[in-house]
Amino acid sequence: MSIRRIHWLGMVCLFGSLVVICSAFLSEVLPQGRLDEIKKSITKINQLLSDSQKEKLSLLSTIQMSRSQLDYRTELISELNKQNTHISTEIINLEKNNEKDVQKIDHLKVQLSAIWRMKWKHICAGNTSLVSGADQELSDKILKWYWINQWEQIKGQQLRQLKVTLHSYFSNKDRLQQKEIVLQTWFLN
Repeated sequence: MSIRRIHWLGMVCLFGSLVVICSAFLSEVLPQGRLDEIKKSITKINQLLSDSQKEKLSLLSTIQMSRSQLDYRTELISELNKQNTHISTEIINLEKNNEKDVQKIDHLKVQLSAIWRMKWKHICAGNTSLVSGADQELSDKILKWYWINQWEQIKGQQLRQLKVTLHSYFSNKDRLQQKEIVLQTWFLN
């Protein structure tokens, strides 16, 4: 064999062994780098999944809190509607009682004015004493005194009744105003 061939064959062997060594070296280096890259990707994906899970749990807890808040608000609205209905019926009852009290007051005013007229007539007639004339019998004077006393008692009773009715009227009126204020503040809020 000629030197050239030997040289050529030596070069081919050297080049072949170099290719084999480089390919072996590259096959070992590339898969390791690729493995590191894959491991990093897996770690990154696991981190993203963990963050996503935390966000999901946070969103779920936020949704649950929103639902419970909605339930509480619904319950509050229901209770306020019940109170509103109760207050409305109470206001209607107070208005009816108020109308009755006004009618009682008007009736008592008429009765009181009649009593005052009778009292005025009695005073104007000059019948201030029990013994006013010698021509009347004692029984008539006693009867007259009895009727005057009765009228005084009736007048006093009606005045007391008027006072009670007026007190009831004004207290109901105050309660009605307070209920209206409560309703107005409820509707404004």
